[in-house]
Order: sequence, then structure tokens, then C-alpha cells
Amino acid sequence: MKLTDHTKNWLFVVPGVVLLNASIMIGFSIGWWDLAWYRSSIEQGEIWRLITGHFQHLSWNHWLMNQLGFALILWLLPMLLSRFRWLLACVVGSVFISLGLWFTDIQGYVGLSGLLYTLLFYGTLIDRSIPFKVKSLLLSAVLLKVVVEQFWPGLNQSTEDYIGGFVAVDAHLFGSIVGILMAIAERFARQKRSTMIDENEDM
Repeated sequence: MKLTDHTKNWLFVVPGVVLLNASIMIGFSIGWWDLAWYRSSIEQGEIWRLITGHFQHLSWNHWLMNQLGFALILWLLPMLLSRFRWLLACVVGSVFISLGLWFTDIQGYVGLSGLLYTLLFYGTLIDRSIPFKVKSLLLSAVLLKVVVEQFWPGLNQSTEDYIGGFVAVDAHLFGSIVGILMAIAERFARQKRSTMIDENEDM
């Protein structure tokens, strides 16, 4: 059976990211390193934690849940695998989610969940193959969840029991905002590029 380009891209990206996250988790579990987002450590100059904190996890349950989410999002939203958009979203999302968390009272953070929201909003908004009604219903439901958990964080109690720690709902909020802004920026750049091409053809 011949694999589609999307399947090939997915098989190229997802296992590599999963293995990277597994390696980080193994090193953390046996005490080789702790790459978490720690406010105190960042204040002392360890700025790499702005990115690495998103790829370390509280527990293997936490790790598994986020890897499944990452794999599913990239499978359902093939546009993210085009031109390494997923990588751009992870880098930009890591930095801006981390900066957003800086203005909260959070002292430590780990996990991929904030980036999953970035990928979900960004990938859904830029994917022209998704019908507008489906896109609207999906993003409205996710956005409602993000807003509701800001006011009733206790709704995540079962998830917190499963992963062995608190759910950083602010990361979900910041991740969603970053994804939306990235989609707007890409659409603006696309329109500007299209306008420039039209103008050159008219010359």
C-alpha cells in the first residue's frame, strides 16, 4: 500500500517528537536533569527553560496524554506539517506562553498542553479544507472550555488526579491566543503576498 504524503510527513515528525519528549522524561525520572519552567531559575539566567519546560512532564501519564494529543492534532490538521508550521508554532508558542506565565503567580510549569492549544487554533484556522461551520463549532467549543476553566479550574480535578499535579489553565489560554494571532499573521502575509504578485503581473 502506497503511503500518502501526509502520512509520510506525519511518520517523519511525530515519532521524533515523541522520542524527544520520552528522552527528556527518562532523564528527569532518573535525576539526570530537570528542564522545567521555574521562575527562580529563569531569573538567574537559565532562559532556555522558557522553551524546555514545555517538553518535560509531571509523570508518564501526563507525558502519554500530551503525546496522544500532539499526534492526533497533526494527523487531523495536515497544514501544520506543511513548511514546518508545527515547528514554528512550537517555538513561537513556547516563548510567548512562557512570557505570559511570567505575569501570573505560577512558580513552575511543565507540559505540552499549552502548545497543543496553539497548534489546534493555528492549524484549524489556516486549514482551508475544513468547512467553516465545522471550524466554527470546533473552535467555539474549545474556546468555551478555555474560558470556563479560567473561572472554574476545579473542573480539571480528574485530569489533575491522572497526571499527578495541577493543570496550568493559564497556559491553555495563552496558547490559544498565540495560535489565533499566528493564524491572523499568516493570513495577512498571504494576502500581502497575493497583492504583490497581482501588482507585478499588472506591470
